[in-house]
Amino acid sequence: MFQQMVLSSIDLKNRFFEVNFLPDLTVLKDSIQRKGILQPIIVKCHSDPRLDRGEESLQIVSGFRRLDCARALGLTQVPALIVEGELSDLALFERALEENLFSRPFNLIEKTIVLQKLKVQFHVPESLLIEKYMPIIGLDPAATVYQRYQELLNLENSIQIYIVQQNLPLHVIESFLAYTQKEQKMLSSFLSPIHFTVSGLKEFLIWVREVMVRDKVELSEILSSVHSCSQYEEVKKVLKLKRYPRLSELEEKFKVFKQSLSLPLEAPLFFEDNKIQMKFGFRNKIELKEWAQKIDRALDKKELEEMLKLL
Repeated sequence: MFQQMVLSSIDLKNRFFEVNFLPDLTVLKDSIQRKGILQPIIVKCHSDPRLDRGEESLQIVSGFRRLDCARALGLTQVPALIVEGELSDLALFERALEENLFSRPFNLIEKTIVLQKLKVQFHVPESLLIEKYMPIIGLDPAATVYQRYQELLNLENSIQIYIVQQNLPLHVIESFLAYTQKEQKMLSSFLSPIHFTVSGLKEFLIWVREVMVRDKVELSEILSSVHSCSQYEEVKKVLKLKRYPRLSELEEKFKVFKQSLSLPLEAPLFFEDNKIQMKFGFRNKIELKEWAQKIDRALDKKELEEMLKLL
């Protein structure tokens, strides 16, 4: 049954069917302000123990984002469809999922919320949850995938927010799980102002954790050493010194010797190979002779001998 409902008749605090996490309401709010709510929200009659005996409130099944926009815009009424009949809560939740997925994709945390509600609130067996519901929300129906999403529940709220804001892939998110919730909160405060690439963020999380374990130091001590850095490359340079102190020392020495020799020399990767590469180009014999002269001059410099000792 469709009708206009006053907001005061709806239990706005009851979020039993909600799966939203950090929704971006900008476009929806602008649309509602210009055109009103075009798609009715879905509600059901619900016994509320806070009310007098026999009285009922209206419980939101679908349309939480529309209602939040309506409240923000100061609307007092919204179009609503009251569910009638004997539909179970699980059937209504499935209906809410379908409506949400029709209008937008779920982010990773919302998918985690869906799985958790199906498990805890609706008591769906794990086998059915994997086979039936995971494909609905765009996940491979595999026990390993299910377990990975269950682990996301252990993430601290500020990290969950950061994940959604940065639209991070699962393989990067898993790196946060190596940290305690207290450490995750510290990380979110540090990471937010700095622009990381996806690969750069994963590298950062792995390096920091490795230094913590190897040197038996607290996260706060590592973060204090990079707190003045505003760019990822600055952070990476400091962390690399901590993670690979010997390698960093060799690279810095090689750089100094290379500048002195004025040759296009390339250090071996991780200094594991025993050869230094040199690449140059020439268009004629004169340019080739110039390179030969530069190489000849370099042979007499002590910097070349010191460079070769690095191997």
